[in-house]
Amino acid sequence: MKLDIAILHHYSMTLNHGGEKIIKSIAINLSKKGHSVSIYSLPFHRRKDNVPLFPFYYKECFFKRFVCDVAYFVYVPLLHKVFCTSAPKIAGIHSFITWPSFSHERMNFPLILYRHGGLACGAVYFSLLTRNKDLNSFNAIHIPNTVMPSRINNIPIYAIPNWVNLRIFRPRKIKNDVFTITFVGSGKWSKGYDIFCEMAEYLHKVIPKINFKAIGIQNNKSPSFVETHPFIYCDELLADIYSSSHILIHPSRADIFGITLIESLACGTPVLTSALPSHQAFLPLSFICFNLHDYISKILKIYQAWYQKSGEYELLVNEAKSIASRFDEEKIFPLFEKMLIEVANNRSE
Repeated sequence: MKLDIAILHHYSMTLNHGGEKIIKSIAINLSKKGHSVSIYSLPFHRRKDNVPLFPFYYKECFFKRFVCDVAYFVYVPLLHKVFCTSAPKIAGIHSFITWPSFSHERMNFPLILYRHGGLACGAVYFSLLTRNKDLNSFNAIHIPNTVMPSRINNIPIYAIPNWVNLRIFRPRKIKNDVFTITFVGSGKWSKGYDIFCEMAEYLHKVIPKINFKAIGIQNNKSPSFVETHPFIYCDELLADIYSSSHILIHPSRADIFGITLIESLACGTPVLTSALPSHQAFLPLSFICFNLHDYISKILKIYQAWYQKSGEYELLVNEAKSIASRFDEEKIFPLFEKMLIEVANNRSE
């Protein structure tokens, strides 16, 4: 069954960060299956330099009425009021707004307002105070993780995680001769770059030879020994960096899933990440850290395993690849396509 599918987003696709990469992967894979795909987005965070061309219909606007077989919304409250359709609608929960207890460290109202600004804070409390009643306008909910945090008003929920292209994200290079710790994200507080810098300051003093790389960091005060790079748009180059590193640190304070984690694991690079329930849903406890001391002690343990060449580090590499294999695009994407078909068919029944 071939569908006319619309994807709706609240940021410009030209931003081309993690969320936009996921949307692009969805659109390209659906197009390969013979579906017709259109993407509409609000023109927020639009980049003026190196605007990419998309192999699908794309339009930015503040209001649009459209016709399709099924509409997939990258959900924020009230987005369906500006992108209007009578087609079945799926709310894709790709941020912490709907389930902050699942995908965000615990915070009070003033701190959420200070760290995320008025719009995000307003969206969180709108959802909490209305008990997510805005989601009643949708025919189904998609959470890109392996578990469902909770039920909402008997609306069908599909727990289908994000996927990784194992043809690109695989061990592409040998590990660096010097132990290398890598961060991939941005300088935003929610990504935890400040935690990475604290770790680096300590480890730089206690490990004789060590390299630190930070990808996605611009105009941030970084320690002088941290090698920083702007956001990398080429997946092959990013996979090379993951592959040649010995460990990825992902101390995110807000994550509904964490595609960076899966990309690194697929390249045979172990990860350490924050103890969000969304991370604990699919990662073993040995990859989870509860505080700064936990990160440092686990990094030192991994460093010793690598340095002593006891075979323990190779076991971690193999475990990383094994976990990533569960999120192979060829396994997961058909589940996502099946969800779209099922929701589209429910209207016609």
